Amino acid sequence: RRFWLEKVDVARAAETAPSDAGADVAEDTDRSLSDIVQDVWCKTLGRDHIEPDAHFVDDLGGDSMYAAEIGAQLNELLDTELPIDLPFVAPTIAETVRYIEEARSAEVAT
Repeated sequence: RRFWLEKVDVARAAETAPSDAGADVAEDTDRSLSDIVQDVWCKTLGRDHIEPDAHFVDDLGGDSMYAAEIGAQLNELLDTELPIDLPFVAPTIAETVRYIEEARSAEVAT
């Protein structure tokens, strides 16, 4: 027997969310990069908390739609150019934070 869980309709959630929903995260300069990444992952995946080493696919059931949403939100909030499939490239919150830090360092070095 198979049991399917309902997925969050990301497009519908975006329509009903306030237009400045990401502004709180971007404007809060006291928040660390890790907190911002954690917040985006939690909101996108509909969870209250995600362990930093939880695997996007294996532990959280992530798929390409969620990955694209996470990548797009992080690109917008952090004003950077990260891969749209970032959770597949760096499949944990800790790895995503390291990836972003390395990408930022590379941008500064060039």
